[in-house]
Amino acid sequence: MNIFINALSARMGGGQTYIINLIKKKKYHKKHKIFILTQKSFKLQNLPKNVTQITRNLTNPFLRKLWEESVQRILLKKLNINILFCPGGMLPYKISSNIKQVVTFQNMLPFDKEQKRKYSFYSYRFLRDILLYYALKRSMIKANLVIFLSEYAKDFVMKDIKKLHGNSVIIPHGVDSMFSTKSVNKPIKLSLQNSPYFTYVSYIDHYKAHLEVIIGFSIYCKNGGQGQLYFFGNEYKPYADMLRKKIIELELEDRIYIYGVVEHKNLPSIYQNAEVNIFASYTENCPNILLELLSSGRPSLVSNKGPMPEIAEESVMYFDPSNPIEFSESLFQLVSDENLQHRLIYSAEEVIKNYTWELAAKRTWDSIYNK
Repeated sequence: MNIFINALSARMGGGQTYIINLIKKKKYHKKHKIFILTQKSFKLQNLPKNVTQITRNLTNPFLRKLWEESVQRILLKKLNINILFCPGGMLPYKISSNIKQVVTFQNMLPFDKEQKRKYSFYSYRFLRDILLYYALKRSMIKANLVIFLSEYAKDFVMKDIKKLHGNSVIIPHGVDSMFSTKSVNKPIKLSLQNSPYFTYVSYIDHYKAHLEVIIGFSIYCKNGGQGQLYFFGNEYKPYADMLRKKIIELELEDRIYIYGVVEHKNLPSIYQNAEVNIFASYTENCPNILLELLSSGRPSLVSNKGPMPEIAEESVMYFDPSNPIEFSESLFQLVSDENLQHRLIYSAEEVIKNYTWELAAKRTWDSIYNK
């Protein structure tokens, strides 16, 4: 069996982590020949002998789509492909009926009307998400198999799609062992750090509720709360610029810092040495960051929006990301209550056992073979 994985959309953290861990678990696909298409910037190392990487420089979404609808069709025929797997969720419009098609649904934002309203109607981002909505919807309806990452995501999308042509399965992500407390990581020096610190690791964007967290943290500070807050991650510049203005307006330049991108290898240390780790997103599918927080051995303050409670269960403290006052009160309570911290940490150690890449890879490959 020949399998073609179109991973051109895997350009940053979560998408690349997903691909790497599926390929690393070679015992689940060693009997089959796999071709994986990636951007040239995506360096896959130590590939199994049955895996061949094909690279293209197709970062422009329109050129990429044109290539997929033309050259890719020829390539699939030349390689005698039996299964086309698109982890990014989008299938080409025309493809041989002899090729089985599998997609993973990973991008909730195009389907979340409430969050899309936060972007200017005429902005590139808004228009892009409109196009993504129709492309992802068409692909899921058309596919022989749709892999959902959470029950919440499936329920949310199926209210819109109503019916799929093929089958579906729910397979959550796993978490890398490097984030486990068994891998002890020394603290790294941070720019403002001279007291306990809090982290929020995530892409900086409207739907991640950084602004609400900043306002909530200002209330926490006014009420005597100690510590500094760090935002780590890539940014959507218009939103990040608004955050910087708000930090200055609230006179919190010495308490809140937008750090930017941090090397992946340093994230375990950042999590494990934080006072509290924060995740405040309004809409997610199965966020890798939440799984990493649960592995960190530190307490977490997390958005109560789906699918966070489905994944973390009772192992974190929840808050409404739209309510800065609730955020400040919850942070104060968590920092002040050591018994609560220990209870959450212990619970997280049990919950995270259900989220391994070994299990995710096995279920994914089994589902693809039996699509």
